Amino acid sequence: MSAPVSATICMYRLLELGDCLLVTFTAGAATSRMLIDCGSFRNSDASAARLDTITKAIAKALAGKPIDVVVGTHQHNDHLSGFVHCEEAFRKMGVEQVWLSWLDNPTDRKAQEIGKAHNNLML
Repeated sequence: MSAPVSATICMYRLLELGDCLLVTFTAGAATSRMLIDCGSFRNSDASAARLDTITKAIAKALAGKPIDVVVGTHQHNDHLSGFVHCEEAFRKMGVEQVWLSWLDNPTDRKAQEIGKAHNNLML
């Protein structure tokens, strides 16, 4: 008999363009956590303060466990800038793996050409 499997999704809203999702997967007694994106379009002081509040809420939800996987879906501020603004908080939480889009692959020639053409969408 297989263990029951579930996923719980918690959406953290920036109250502007940019959100992040904490997905907690449970299979029997095993649990893993995936954070999908975390960013702000505006990157204002108010945005940075909201990102700080969100990372504190995420840390509380993790209850001392690390994030198993961080997924950065693509290179836009509203998806990734929170990892820059709150780098110390994420380092403290702990991140086991980071999954990025193929455009971030330094060995993919086409990805690098696209990145160069778009100034690598620097934050």
